Amino acid sequence: MTTDCLMEMERDALRYRWLRSRDLDTISKGGVFAGMTPKNVVLNEEDLDAAVDLAMQAEASPLPTEAPK
Repeated sequence: MTTDCLMEMERDALRYRWLRSRDLDTISKGGVFAGMTPKNVVLNEEDLDAAVDLAMQAEASPLPTEAPK
């Protein structure tokens, strides 16, 4: 792995940690935050981790094209 790649991964990790630690009141104060629709809720900490994990898992799972016979 190149140094540039490692630096990019570290920046991504820092961004996620910053986003994860955002206050739930950020939506009313203004600023950057993570949310989930259609529930329209702000997510942070463990709730954000769980939502991201589930979304990544769902996208990685192939969707069945037809019902099993």
